[in-house]
Amino acid sequence: MINNNCSIGYAACDRLAAAQASVFVGLMREALAIAVDESNDVDVREAALLDLEDHAGDIDNARDLMSLGGFPPIVALMASEAPALQAAAAWVVGSAVKNHHELQLHLLTLPTT
Repeated sequence: MINNNCSIGYAACDRLAAAQASVFVGLMREALAIAVDESNDVDVREAALLDLEDHAGDIDNARDLMSLGGFPPIVALMASEAPALQAAAAWVVGSAVKNHHELQLHLLTLPTT
């Protein structure tokens, strides 16, 4: 990764960006686990999906979400009996794939319920 706008040097910027990416991956993994855990209240699961949507709107984070295998469980939540989970899951998917052709194609390969 090359960052031409970094005043601390390219190598330091690359290390910082890599560290930040791993933090976001961890946050997304945690939010996904909370969202799919049916023992959690719907409000808690919805909040986790909204947090996930916030991260998945970034094109790099969206690709990481795909790498985590996050799309199948999120798509499954779109068939939830809870309208709040349906809406939040749809928002996550929409934000993640809106400007990302690779992820749009990936989404089309997922089985539907």
